[in-house]
Amino acid sequence: MYSEDYRQIRAQTPFHFGRYTVISREGVYRGDASWFRDSLLNTPFGAASNDYPKGERIRVTNTANGKSVDVEVRSTGPFVRGRIIDLTKSAFTKIANPKSGIITVRVERVQ
Repeated sequence: MYSEDYRQIRAQTPFHFGRYTVISREGVYRGDASWFRDSLLNTPFGAASNDYPKGERIRVTNTANGKSVDVEVRSTGPFVRGRIIDLTKSAFTKIANPKSGIITVRVERVQ
């Protein structure tokens, strides 16, 4: 499938569920996000990512409502199938109700 904004790549993975799309622009991903307590990173706007190095500033956009938040990668993770990023609760609250649990997001580097 191709659109002018991004290219979607599909591949077989060992995962039984979950969505993960690599978008053609370098460092842009689409997939599922969840949240964790702010106190685990000692910062209200932090994230855990296996796709970006610690210290990287990234923008996370909720694909359902278009809201976005800029965060700093402070840890590795998530280590749950189908998830591409974990946000602190404060960061997650800026783009969705924490009761949502898991949302689909677009993640990209902040220039």
